[in-house]
Amino acid sequence: MWEVIVTKVLVGVGISILGFATKLFSDWVKAEKEKKEENTARSNNYDAWDALRKGVALTTDNYVAKIKKSSQDGKLTTSEIKIANGQAVENAIILASGPAVEIIASTATNVLKNMIESLLVSKKNNK
Repeated sequence: MWEVIVTKVLVGVGISILGFATKLFSDWVKAEKEKKEENTARSNNYDAWDALRKGVALTTDNYVAKIKKSSQDGKLTTSEIKIANGQAVENAIILASGPAVEIIASTATNVLKNMIESLLVSKKNNK
């Protein structure tokens, strides 16, 4: 009689321990998956930012430099700035690869404009 009770208790404890271990393992796998997805997203965002930086540099070296040389005051007009921003984004999309292309293409125009201005300020401060 006692043997049956002890056996049932031990089986119950064993099942509980197994369930707890399974839950711990499941939580660990989920956390690792989330960490990997977060790292991938961070890497994609970095790639998009890097492509935008290169697109701005390419546009500055080509389009902006030519316009400044041909301008009497060496400055761009408002419409030329809009064109330069558009070219910088186009160049960034050309230079980007993988998910970074979609990130740049889906980012709102005003956000891209602010990012480009930030890059230009940073570039000017590093000279």
